[in-house]
Amino acid sequence: MKNRDRLLTIYENTKGLGIVNSQYGFSRLCGRRQSWFSASISVGRPFSLSAMITLATALENLSKTDIEREQCDKARQLINSLWLIIKARAMSPTGSHDAIARV
Repeated sequence: MKNRDRLLTIYENTKGLGIVNSQYGFSRLCGRRQSWFSASISVGRPFSLSAMITLATALENLSKTDIEREQCDKARQLINSLWLIIKARAMSPTGSHDAIARV
């Protein structure tokens, strides 16, 4: 999966869960400036490891308190997927974004 597609999918999932309602909110949840998401999509910038870790951690914290009960399983799946991507990326010998495509 291309970085742009992965980033869009993760955004759409967080939006579908009611966690964010805008690109701005998603950027902030990733610990970035308000225009980060749209700029990343338009130029194909890689989803940085630090942004992924920030997002996964924020989602874990939210899932304990702010996510509706019926959405918790979906949120947990998203969080687990993010941690798998992070692990693959961190363990990649070259630090390449290609490791993400294998997850």
